[in-house]
Amino acid sequence: MKKILLLILVLFAFKGYSQNMNYLPYMWLESDTTVESFSMINFYAGQMPDEKKHIAKNNIHVWKTRTSHFDKKGNTKLRGITIYTFDKRGNVIAKQRLDKKNVAYSNSVYQYNDSNKVLKYIEKNKKGITKVKDSATYNNDGKQTGEYFFRRGGALLQSKILTSYNNRGQITEINDFKYNKKGTEKPWGRYVTIYDADGSKGETKWYNGKGKLKHDWSFKCNPEGTVQKPSHVDSTNVCVKYDYINDGSKIKTLIYTDRKKRITKNVLKYDPAGNLTEYTFYNSKNKITVKYIYTFNADKIITSWIQYQKGGEKIKLKTTMEYNASKQCTKYTKFRHDKLKNTYVFDFNEKGLRTGTTTFNHSGKKTMRVENNYEFF
Repeated sequence: MKKILLLILVLFAFKGYSQNMNYLPYMWLESDTTVESFSMINFYAGQMPDEKKHIAKNNIHVWKTRTSHFDKKGNTKLRGITIYTFDKRGNVIAKQRLDKKNVAYSNSVYQYNDSNKVLKYIEKNKKGITKVKDSATYNNDGKQTGEYFFRRGGALLQSKILTSYNNRGQITEINDFKYNKKGTEKPWGRYVTIYDADGSKGETKWYNGKGKLKHDWSFKCNPEGTVQKPSHVDSTNVCVKYDYINDGSKIKTLIYTDRKKRITKNVLKYDPAGNLTEYTFYNSKNKITVKYIYTFNADKIITSWIQYQKGGEKIKLKTTMEYNASKQCTKYTKFRHDKLKNTYVFDFNEKGLRTGTTTFNHSGKKTMRVENNYEFF
């Protein structure tokens, strides 16, 4: 589940991920100089830092969203209500979902430490049975050292991830463990990162649960784009190369050489401001399999993204965004094969709080309305 979620999130985070799902766990974490971790427990909280600051600044205690759909006559019918409760630091501490009969079918609670890091997340269904339970531990520097996922009403451990750091605070190991129904622990995989003397990342290796080396990422590449060392028979080598242009932009190329010597690659292009503007996948025949194009405004805020079909010419999906003077998204439009699918229009009050969202279909008819109401400290 965790690996699948990463694939969905990558389109919003605009980070690179590879062609092969086997590389996905690390490619989410890989950056130019170090390794970054992704925490599911903080994903459950569903808060971006700017949103959390916005909630705290406006002293929001309760945020209630009421979702309705429009029938053929244009009348609204309630679909459900979601109620978020926040502490004074802007952290969501509870979330309750109610159906159209105003009956709660999901209740979630969050606990935080003094550094606003999520310590525990628990979600229960309408019968009060725990469906999701996740907890985390952190070191004295506030970095996450462990994350624990439970099953069967939160009684049995299902998996855990342990993370180690060096004295620079850089991740050196990520260990993943699984547990069977009897509670027996079994290693699932391990990432080991080796840093150069200057602190930059030189190499990362991924071992499977049996301790066999499967993938090896390196910045040390020869002109042909392969790793400058003998290939491991049972692993895939990934070479990361950069080309820089006079205007300050750069091109990042990830070249994969698998155990059968087949070569595939991903090419990421950045503008002078550092925004990712193009992401292209090439197969072993050097043909484009998938291509993404992103555009940004002067404030480095994304204004559109396009996904192209195989060959990189025909549009598969397209999304455009419009913003107001306060840099808030006021309109979000989705296309499929370059044809309008849905439009979302967002309303704000004088404080900059979103008061509602209206959804229109391809013919301009209203299909859904979300009303937001707030209570303050």
